[in-house]
Amino acid sequence: MRVAICDNTPDDAADIAAMVKEYASVHPDIALAVSVFSESAALLEEIEQAGSGYDLYLLDILLSGQGGIELARTLRRRNDKGRIVFATKSPDCALPAFSVKASDYLLKPVTRQALFSVLEDTSESLAHRPLVRRQISFRTPGGLQTVLLEDVVYVEVRGHMPAANCASILRHAAARPQDLPPFGRSERARLRYAVHC
Repeated sequence: MRVAICDNTPDDAADIAAMVKEYASVHPDIALAVSVFSESAALLEEIEQAGSGYDLYLLDILLSGQGGIELARTLRRRNDKGRIVFATKSPDCALPAFSVKASDYLLKPVTRQALFSVLEDTSESLAHRPLVRRQISFRTPGGLQTVLLEDVVYVEVRGHMPAANCASILRHAAARPQDLPPFGRSERARLRYAVHC
């Protein structure tokens, strides 16, 4: 489970992150990674660079720059399916918070019991989510070659032709650039993309 905390109060963010890590230590069967952001722009940039969102977003409502509710709207406009939970000192923003399909609304200081309940619910919903295995296809001299996206280590361009370097047997499959899905920002000379699954 990937958890993002976006809170511009360092002590609050640290307290929540510590409780998430405590939950992970009590539940070693759950692979859990937590990332902390002090502003919404940094979180959105990380999502864009990684090419995927988080399973759970723990957002403060009162953030500098783009506020937490607007950040949640941006995530939903991008079709992000992660659970959104607001953790804030502001009790008067509950109604607007649920307009962005938030799962929960926690008042600070966040209690261990309340946060563990959110983490448990998220873990259970992920366990019941169907596994989607994304694939990409390349035209090769031998025909169409399909590769699981999770097997791609990086893609590079050699003479205007992308080559996928895969973990399984580290094989190269050439394709036309227009056949590749967008992996991120491109560079003209040499492209290398790390794919994080």
